[in-house]
Amino acid sequence: MTEFSIIKPEKDMLNKFVSKNKYATIFQTGHMLDIYHGVPDCEPLALAVVDDNDEILASLVSIKFTEISEIGYLSSHITIRDAPLWVNSECGKSAALALINKHDKITKRGSLYNRIYSNSNAAMSDLLCSCDYNYEDNLNFLIDLNRTEEELWSSLGKKKRNGIRQAQKNNLVIKEVENYDELKSFYNLLSETSETAKIPVKDFKLFYNVYNILVPKGLSKIYLAIYDGLPIAGILTLNYNNTIYDWYACSSRKYLHLHPNEYLVWNILSWGAKNGYSTFDFGGAGSPKVKYTVRNFKKQFGGTLVNYGTYTKINKPLTFKVCKKCYELYCKIL
Repeated sequence: MTEFSIIKPEKDMLNKFVSKNKYATIFQTGHMLDIYHGVPDCEPLALAVVDDNDEILASLVSIKFTEISEIGYLSSHITIRDAPLWVNSECGKSAALALINKHDKITKRGSLYNRIYSNSNAAMSDLLCSCDYNYEDNLNFLIDLNRTEEELWSSLGKKKRNGIRQAQKNNLVIKEVENYDELKSFYNLLSETSETAKIPVKDFKLFYNVYNILVPKGLSKIYLAIYDGLPIAGILTLNYNNTIYDWYACSSRKYLHLHPNEYLVWNILSWGAKNGYSTFDFGGAGSPKVKYTVRNFKKQFGGTLVNYGTYTKINKPLTFKVCKKCYELYCKIL
């Protein structure tokens, strides 16, 4: 069996490798290490396999999330998006296999489960299943931006077009966040949305880092929908490799009748098409087995439905089962 050298790569080295990979996404770059640095209850980790010339053969970036800091490990899990990445060769694939096994050995004690959100790489399935990951369906919508604004508009569902027209009649204004007060307004809306959905919101430090690190580099934009001077909705996008990722979205339920969410998405689609982006990634639409109202919202923007799935490895099944029940109870009483 081939012995591989596994390292924690420098960010520049990692970014260079990822940028040349067919399946590259921003979630596998060193930028993730930057924005999660110092964020409470979030621990980023980058690993890479290198050859004798110190050239990367395979890489991955994972984030460990602890949902309830008071109980630590019992609410911790690992998330990996669109990885591992590897060079297109049998050696590269073998390196990716070794990398996953090494990563899981390192993180096993501190994580109830590891979950990988897959990409369009057909070879991912065999690789992950051989590492004891279990597949589940997970949907998403991808919108082709290589079209004129008129073509994008005509692909929208009738209700979405009407909602956007209504937002325009209501004089909603879409603007980018330009200062910390506006960033705090975005975070307040996100906190409200998370509370309604009964899901924990990440610490403000994450969004502070995005604003200070990614936004100046053109790798992110944070938008607000303004009504009568009041922020009522927002979207944070990540922009990388000709793709716009809908990462965080939020809105005040009090103003949903003004259709700020539809208007925000439309403005981003229009901007992306005019500025050389090829794809808008809606960031997930959940399992087809589970009712998910946001899926219908996303569906009406005329995107292509894909099912790349997720792969999950449960590190301690009995503990996971008990903790899952307790976490569900915790969310109900939030």
